[in-house]
Amino acid sequence: MIGSYLEGFHASPGETSIADLQEKALGNESMAAELLLRDLIREAETARTVRVNDADVPLGDAVAALKQFEGRLELDAVGAVLFREWLDQYVPHPSHGGLLLVTEKLFEVAFDHRNPLDTPHSLANQDNLALTNLAKALQILENESIKPDVRLGELQRAYTDRAGSYTPVHGGQHWEGVSNAIYTVPETPGQSGRVTFSKVEGSAELTEGGYPINAGGTYIATIEFTRDGPRGYAFLVYGQTADSKSPHSGEQIERFASKRWRPILFKRSDIEKASRSGVTLECTRSGQG
Repeated sequence: MIGSYLEGFHASPGETSIADLQEKALGNESMAAELLLRDLIREAETARTVRVNDADVPLGDAVAALKQFEGRLELDAVGAVLFREWLDQYVPHPSHGGLLLVTEKLFEVAFDHRNPLDTPHSLANQDNLALTNLAKALQILENESIKPDVRLGELQRAYTDRAGSYTPVHGGQHWEGVSNAIYTVPETPGQSGRVTFSKVEGSAELTEGGYPINAGGTYIATIEFTRDGPRGYAFLVYGQTADSKSPHSGEQIERFASKRWRPILFKRSDIEKASRSGVTLECTRSGQG
C-alpha cells in the first residue's frame, strides 16, 4: 500500500506540481481502507450474520454501507463512520497502551521490515473477530440512533462558540492511515466557556456531539520554488486568534473544510496591500532614553 501511495507522485520532482501536493495533503485517502475494506466486505457478505452475546446480528446493512465507502474520508463519505467504528474496536483502552491499533489481531500478514512497501496486508478474522467487531460497531451506532450509511460530515465537526455552531470537516485519525490528520477532542469551545461531550460507550472516539474536532494538522502548507521566488498556499487550520469570540476565529477552518487554499504572501508589496492593521514596535539600547 505504501508503495502504491508513493507511485501517486510523478517520478521526477520537476513533474510534481503544487496541485499534486495539495491533492495528496487533502486527498483523505485511507490506507486502512485500502488494505482492509474489500476483505471486510467479502467476509461480511459470506457470513451474512455473526453471533454476539448469544444473538445473531445481521450484517446486511453494514455491507450496504461499506460498499458505498470509496476509501476517502470526505464530508460526503458514506460508510466511513461505520468503518471507523469497526477499526476503533482494535484500539485498546487509553489506560492500556494508548490510542494505537492492535495490529496483530487486524492483519493476517504482519508488517515485515524486509518488505516495508507491501506489508502489512489482508484481514485477519480468527475466531470471527473481524465480524464480531463489525457487529459491535453497528450496535454502537444503533444505540445512538445513527444509521450505518450516515455521511461523515454529519458527525465530524469543528465547533466554535458562536451559538454552538460548528463546521463539518474532512480528514481522519492517524490509525485510519490519512495524511490529513484530525483528532477528536471531547472538550470544545462553547458560548459560556468550554463544553465537554460525553463519550459514547464502546467507542474510542464517538461522543454525544459526534466527532468534535479541534486538533490535528494545525499548519498545512504547499510551497514551490520558482524563478520569481517562492509560491505557496496554506491553512492555519484552527485560526490565528486566541480569542474564540473573535469573528475571525473560524475563518480558516471554513476554508480548510471547503479546501480553499489561502495564498502565502512573500513580497512586501503583497503583504502591505493585504494588511488590515499594523503595530510598530520600537526598542532602545539599555541605558539610552
